[in-house]
Amino acid sequence: MSTNESPIFTAMTFNVAHGRGQRFHQTLVKRPAMERNLQEIARHILLYNPDIVALQEIDQGSFWNHRLDQLEYLRELTLYAHAHHGIHKDDFLFF
Repeated sequence: MSTNESPIFTAMTFNVAHGRGQRFHQTLVKRPAMERNLQEIARHILLYNPDIVALQEIDQGSFWNHRLDQLEYLRELTLYAHAHHGIHKDDFLFF
């Protein structure tokens, strides 16, 4: 790379939809089905192999996702070294 060139990186954004797949609501999804849905998302991420992935609607141990840390689960499946979960609301009244 010459000194005039900027580094290039690839990015992907993906709405995980709480790992529910095509279901109406995440509370209707059993953990094995949720894991299969996340595995499918991981396959898409691996197919494109972006440098940065921004995920929306990803849960971190909520009652409706059977306490599965979805970000860590996807990080392990995709072999990314780092992941950060940005909390947008931490004073939820239930569970």
